[in-house]
Amino acid sequence: KVILFPTYIVVGREEELDKAKNSEALAKLIGAEYLKNPRDLKKVVAKTLVGFGKQPANIVMMGAGDIVNYTESLLTDD
Repeated sequence: KVILFPTYIVVGREEELDKAKNSEALAKLIGAEYLKNPRDLKKVVAKTLVGFGKQPANIVMMGAGDIVNYTESLLTDD
C-alpha cells in the first residue's frame, strides 16, 4: 500500500509548482492513499497492518523535510 503526503515545499525553489501536479493527483492516478494530515499516519498504518494478520510487514518511509518525525511516531505508544 502506498500512502502519499502533501507535496513538500522547498524554500528557495525558483519555479512555481503546477497546482494540478501534486501528490493528491498522483495518489488518485496510481490508486494510492492521500493523507492530507501527516499526523494521521499512525492511525492509517495501524489500520493497514490489521489486514496483514500475522504475516510480516515492512514499512518504508521516504521523503524530504520532517518525514523523519512521522517515522519516529510509529514507534511510540502515544
